Amino acid sequence: MTNETQEQQSTDQIDASVKEETSVENTQTEQVTEVQSSVKSEETTQVLPPVEEKQVEAPVVKTTVEPIPVAPVKTEVRIEKSATPVKKQNFTNIDDYLDDIKANGTVVQKNLIAALDKYLEDMKPRKPVTETKGAEIQYLFWKTLQVAIENSTQEEFKSLWTIVLAYFQLFKDGAFNERYIYRFAEYWAANTDELSAFQRLINLIKLTADPKERAIGLKQVNVEKSLELIFSEQGRQKLLNFYQ
Repeated sequence: MTNETQEQQSTDQIDASVKEETSVENTQTEQVTEVQSSVKSEETTQVLPPVEEKQVEAPVVKTTVEPIPVAPVKTEVRIEKSATPVKKQNFTNIDDYLDDIKANGTVVQKNLIAALDKYLEDMKPRKPVTETKGAEIQYLFWKTLQVAIENSTQEEFKSLWTIVLAYFQLFKDGAFNERYIYRFAEYWAANTDELSAFQRLINLIKLTADPKERAIGLKQVNVEKSLELIFSEQGRQKLLNFYQ
């Protein structure tokens, strides 16, 4: 056998070996591909059911369906128009404003009005009242004002203080006149600091009761000075915010 023949056989053997290895690699690759495809197929089948369950569980249709048959809305609108509530928002005088509060106000507003009405009745000019009883009524009135200031939110206080000012303006010639509002001071059971605080607060109210004259009244009094040592910081701030 010649050298060329031997070399040719050796080359053929190497080629055959390479082909076998290539065939094995291809077979392994196909197997890996099949396994990956199988895994992906399994993962897909595992992921799909939860998606379907979420779509079924979402009660979107029920939520949107329930509000649809809201036919009463039209009825409510018609009632509001026929009731003419807009008139309640346009007050031509203090009486209309207070009548509206008495009819449609909050419990706190109505309680304040009831206390003011009681004071007006008890302290009516020329109505007989003893010094001790008069001082007691005035002191309770002072406490009523304190509660309105201290035990309310800023928003509630605006309406409550508006009511107080409206009463003082409406009855400025009656029980809230200077001749009567400062009566019985010497018979107060409370200390002189409370009496002084009450008198300063009444002075502030009287100067600012009339909305038309409020700006002028505020120039005649130092609000911050008037409120010193009377109320808590929150209470004073409510009054200061009101007059700003």
